[in-house]
Amino acid sequence: MNSRTILTVAVMLGAAACSTAPPAALTADDEAAIRAVVDQWASNTAANRFMDNLDLYTEDAVELLATAVEGKNAIRERWAGFADELAFTDSELNIREIIGMGDTAYAWVSYANRYETDGEPWVQSGSWMVLFRRGPDGSWRLHRNLWSGRTDPDSARSAS
Repeated sequence: MNSRTILTVAVMLGAAACSTAPPAALTADDEAAIRAVVDQWASNTAANRFMDNLDLYTEDAVELLATAVEGKNAIRERWAGFADELAFTDSELNIREIIGMGDTAYAWVSYANRYETDGEPWVQSGSWMVLFRRGPDGSWRLHRNLWSGRTDPDSARSAS
């Protein structure tokens, strides 16, 4: 072989080694696992175990609100400020869309959380967007979390 042929083969092998197939689309099992995480969030919240939802986060999770809160420990500190003041009574979540590939997926969810504060019933409703990441153990966890909603007196309870 001449040096030109060797160089051509080396370049082709290098290019082949660098090219990767696109990540695989989510499977039905992936979607079911993500739905299970969302369902667990709703169950924890409805049972007034809101702080248990921290177990559903990656360690380097970020809540993207007016000010980003970075890391599970920082999120725990933020939540501690209001978790003791609110008594959650119900959480309705409706998954509108799940899309992803590889180890990343997002879910768009509409929500209505009912809670009491100082004995008064309230409802917060709106949209929730979650970026999930699959961990080395295969489990899906919340990696980026943002929501937008409004809080009003719970008219369903106020009317009774």
